[in-house]
Order: sequence, then structure tokens, then C-alpha cells
Amino acid sequence: MINKLKKVFIETWDILIDIPLPKLLVSFLKIKDDEEEVEDDSLTLMTFPVIGLIIGIIFALIANISSLFISLQALVIVFPLFVVISLEYLSSARNSCSILSFCDLCILGEDKKLALLKMNDELTEYQSPLTTTIGLLLFMFRFALFAILAYYDWSSWIIVALIANFSSQGMIARSVDLSTEEAFFELADEKKKYPIFATIATLFIAGIFSDIVTVFISGIIIYFTIKWIIRWTNGQYGGVTDKIISLSGYLIEILTLLLGIAFLIK
Repeated sequence: MINKLKKVFIETWDILIDIPLPKLLVSFLKIKDDEEEVEDDSLTLMTFPVIGLIIGIIFALIANISSLFISLQALVIVFPLFVVISLEYLSSARNSCSILSFCDLCILGEDKKLALLKMNDELTEYQSPLTTTIGLLLFMFRFALFAILAYYDWSSWIIVALIANFSSQGMIARSVDLSTEEAFFELADEKKKYPIFATIATLFIAGIFSDIVTVFISGIIIYFTIKWIIRWTNGQYGGVTDKIISLSGYLIEILTLLLGIAFLIK
């Protein structure tokens, strides 16, 4: 069972993160490349929030350790810059590129609903000069969110934001893939609640590092937001694309950061 969980972790990491796990960690986990894939979608989806929890804790630890050696003024510049660049690196900037591509298409007159299907998640040359400005504003906006959290000593809220990001992708990925007309992940009826239980467990852990009441309230808001996204995409398109899934998680992360700032900062 342990070997199965290790294998699922590696496979889920490859789904969510574009950067491979360090070979030293893979070696430590004693996972062989030739091992068969684990065909249990419930385990895979349960691992989504776990990866968000792990990455979030790493960022929170870096913030707290850094605060011991540098001034607050330096922390609110260095740490947000590190987080934004790191997250873009881990995702190959695909979500930022999707937003810019969507904006570029809309500026050029494309219908917004079609633009969501046509958007490109790779860095390319955009036709509208305004798109580049939007990209800079997006970077500054995300930088500001992390800077505010760092300034008020709530860097631990990043844990909640990343759990929300990855778990929302898991929820939406149970919709139909428009390219194959099959669900990205199929779950048996008795296992459909398992990913939700995993998300609640990881959020409870995150609440220990921040504020459990705020996590609970934010979790409810995020849950219904995700349900709305699923209902809207299924109603408009009859399913989703991998780009829509990834972008939705990205936007949920931003929403979670905003909720943290609204509820935690007095």
C-alpha cells in the first residue's frame, strides 16, 4: 500500500507540476520508473490537495525563516517576488499565458466563450500591445497579494491558497474532457466523497498554521464557487479542457488570497 501511495504521489505531481521531482527525492521514496501506473482515480484526486499542502508549507517555512534574517521591509519585497516567480516556474507560466491569450483574443474581437476554448497556455507573441500591459498588471497584482500577507505575518495563508488551487482542479477534472468526450477522472459512487474528505483534512492542517474559522468560512465560499464553475462550463460547453481546469485553479488561488486578506487582516 505504501508503494502504491508513493507512486500515486509521483503521478499526481507530474499532472499538476511541470517541473519533475528532484531525483534525490524520487530515490529516497524508492520508486522505480518501470513500475506500473496506479489506476485508482480516487487516490490521485485525494493527492491533489496534499501536494498543495506540501508546497504551501515549504513557502510558509521560507517566509518564517527569512523573517529571522532580513527586515520586514526587505521581506515584503523579496518573499512575494520569490513566490510569484516560483509558482510561475512550477507551472511553466501556463496559467498566466492562458489569461493573456484570452485577453488578447477578446481585445481582437473574439467572443469570450470561444476565447476560453481557443486560448493558448504557451508564451507567444501577442497581437495587441495592451495584452503586455495586462501581463505586467497581473504580475504586480499577485505580487501585491503575497506582499500584503507577508507584511501582516500571514504568509501561512499561502498553504490554504495552494490547497484550494489544486483541490479545485481535481473537482473540475471530474467533468467531461471536450477533446475525448470522457471524464478526465472517473470515480466509483462509493469513492466520490474521498477527495472532499482529503481536502477537508488538508485544510484542517492548514488551519492550524493560520486561523481555522477563516479557513472554514473561506472553504465554504470556495466550494460553491467551484460548483458554479462546473455548472457553468458544463452548461456552456458540455465539459472542460485541460486549460480551463488549470486556469480555474489559478483563479481560485487568487480568490483564496483575497479572502485571506479580507478576513485575516485587521
